[in-house]
Amino acid sequence: MDLLPHRFFDSVLWYLDTQEVVNAKYLRRSVANVATHHLKQRRDLQLRICPHFNKNLCGIVLWYVEQDEDGDDYAVSLNDALSKYDRIARVDLIHSQMEKYEYFSFEDALTKVLPNLLSLSTDDFFWAFGARKPNCGSFYDDFFKLLGSHNFKRMHVQNYGDECAEFLRVQMQSPRLEGLTLKDDSWPDDFNSYYRRFMESPKCSSFVLNSMKTRLDLDLLFPFLRRWATGSVKTAKILGAFDFELGELVSFIEKLGSPLESKEEDASRRTFRIAGGPKLNVSFGGRGRSTKLNV
Repeated sequence: MDLLPHRFFDSVLWYLDTQEVVNAKYLRRSVANVATHHLKQRRDLQLRICPHFNKNLCGIVLWYVEQDEDGDDYAVSLNDALSKYDRIARVDLIHSQMEKYEYFSFEDALTKVLPNLLSLSTDDFFWAFGARKPNCGSFYDDFFKLLGSHNFKRMHVQNYGDECAEFLRVQMQSPRLEGLTLKDDSWPDDFNSYYRRFMESPKCSSFVLNSMKTRLDLDLLFPFLRRWATGSVKTAKILGAFDFELGELVSFIEKLGSPLESKEEDASRRTFRIAGGPKLNVSFGGRGRSTKLNV
């Protein structure tokens, strides 16, 4: 039984998680037992990828989190070999110093090392944040192409170019995506329709958009505000340049539900709440200027 492909047991565990099958009554006992054994033996690792623009080398390290005696987390580089049970729960594309990187040429990293490591990914979390480095454009493009077959559960991403944007277009339509944070000065104009599609997804529980140059209108914000009004989103923040006045926003919110509580903090800040639900904080910079909505 243990010789079956490990992806099979990953699928079994995914089924147990998503269907909330506590006693595995729909599975043969031998399959359920082996899947449970895999889970107990598994280490959830983190993969950190750091391209160096001045050396054309890519640093790669696997690490995991442990706790000290005070209960504080700290990172530990993986020194021993990967076991067949290990999975990569988080993938980071980042520019930072960390001990024990192993360095590979861009070509070897993209064609030999990363495909094998990413095959162990559970696609739980993807982080790509940090200054876009010069001379790394082709690496970024090829890396996001490599990620094309993965559907992540949560992501925190800045704009790394055209292939990154195409990758995000696909991800925002994925039924698996639950949380998305996008931070950059600008994103492609067609992203507004993808934002809306993601916010309308029943899976969406967290959406953060921080983009000073993104122009947003009330039509785009409708699913965001509807999710807030029904209390069906855990975290939601939008920062952009809005094409409406504060009075238009208030009138729009009044139509979403009642009773509506409204508190004016000052001339540019207001707090809204519908029927005792979560607060909506609005910092309004004026039409075409920076404005923030925060749940």
